[in-house]
This record gives sequence, C-alpha cells and structure tokens, in this order.
Amino acid sequence: MVDALAWVEESNPRAPDSATKALTYGAFAPNHAGRIAPKHDPVFFERWPFRNGDHWDALSRVEAPTLLVHAGYTFVRAEVMKRMHESVPDSTLVEIADAGHVIPVDNPGSLATHLSEFLGD
Repeated sequence: MVDALAWVEESNPRAPDSATKALTYGAFAPNHAGRIAPKHDPVFFERWPFRNGDHWDALSRVEAPTLLVHAGYTFVRAEVMKRMHESVPDSTLVEIADAGHVIPVDNPGSLATHLSEFLGD
C-alpha cells in the first residue's frame, strides 16, 4: 500500500494526509495476484453515462436548487462551469481555488463550508 499511497499523494498534492490515506485505503486493495490495484469495476468507466453523449439540454430541466462546485486545478474549464450555471435554473456556482478535480480529497474543509452555506446549516 506504500506505493499506492505515494501515487495518491503525488496525484493530489494539495490534499491533507488524512484524505490521501482515506482515499488510498478506500480505493485500493490486493488483487487476485497479491498486487495492489484499484477497487473500481472497469465496466463503470465504460458505462458511466456522463462519459458519452450530450446532456446540455437536460440541465434546463433540473428542478432542485443545485450547487455547482468548480476547482481551481481541474481539467473542467471555467467556461463549462459558467455554461452549466446558466443552464441550471436556481443554481449557485462556487469556486474552490485551492483544490484539484477531486475537491473532497484536496480541500474537504472548504467544500464542507460551501455545502453548509448552500444547505442552510
């Protein structure tokens, strides 16, 4: 698990130690060959609906108040988040500048603050 932890730490340089350890021990396990491997089912990535197709039209049909969270260090461009915000009625867009794509790992405290404010404590 030491190698997996090192990889998670390298991949999430802004994350606190507690988050990288939780992610490592929650996401990796020994496989049938005794090597450490991700626990996810590879089919998930093939069938994940947001990996294919155009869903922009569906955003205008969202009826619940929606919190959109954008990380400062992510491959998701700010323009995409702005378009999502403009497309989803009753949405709030916040930026967590000091976080990578996996915000709960990189900056759980800031995410919790924004969620608390959005949900009204």
